[in-house]
Amino acid sequence: MKKKKALPSFLYLVFIVLLPWGVSFSFNKFTDFFVGFHSTRGWELLIRWVYNNFGWAPNELIFTIFVCSFPVILDTCLKFWVFFCLHRLSPSLVVIYHSISEA
Repeated sequence: MKKKKALPSFLYLVFIVLLPWGVSFSFNKFTDFFVGFHSTRGWELLIRWVYNNFGWAPNELIFTIFVCSFPVILDTCLKFWVFFCLHRLSPSLVVIYHSISEA
């Protein structure tokens, strides 16, 4: 018997079959969870894991600077991608994403 590939079919469902509002809502929640400014503890854990993995001595100043600046830069890049690059693929998706973000 052939095994089904769950992940590709799920991604197909999310990005192809869903209506533009579903994709916008999913993208908004995904970026808020991983890039949002409330996820500072996750970024701090990530940088501490990298430091421990490479055997470097912890430096609180670097942790603070990384946690304060990297999510903002990443969020800016994602919004640039949404509003300038994704606009060519689906203009309605950008309009819906913008209205969800403002609400």
